Amino acid sequence: MKILLIIRHARAEIIAKSDRVRKLSEEGQAAAIALGCKLHEAGISADMIVSSPAVRAETTAQLIARGINYSKNAIVSEEFLYHAHPEEIISFIRNLDDKVESLLIVGHNPALFETVNLLGPEQVVVFRPGQALRFQFDVASWKGVDRETCKSMMEIF
Repeated sequence: MKILLIIRHARAEIIAKSDRVRKLSEEGQAAAIALGCKLHEAGISADMIVSSPAVRAETTAQLIARGINYSKNAIVSEEFLYHAHPEEIISFIRNLDDKVESLLIVGHNPALFETVNLLGPEQVVVFRPGQALRFQFDVASWKGVDRETCKSMMEIF
């Protein structure tokens, strides 16, 4: 069984010097902290956290990591996630080391929205800032992750 959590970064400031350096709003910070606590309370953890390098995504990942007792220094920043295509995200997932049992990805729409709709058994209409979806795949290897092997998909938040 492989567990995948896909999280859209929490709500960010609208105005910044550039899109890449937009920080989380106060509301976004609170939501990311709350999500980390909810994950912890539900007994959900991650063997690996991967984030877009954009400030709002990295901060979301760090606040969630704190909630689930995952070292923020172990978060992997992946450049491709900043302007990813869903096919790139799925390829990344399918090429993970199978020692990783649970993966948490923090990134951006529209790529995450399209990814969850390619992997999940049901279509998601909206993927809001700070929203998290948890997938369980009935596979031993990440190579087998797809809609047909998805045993369950549930929203967390």
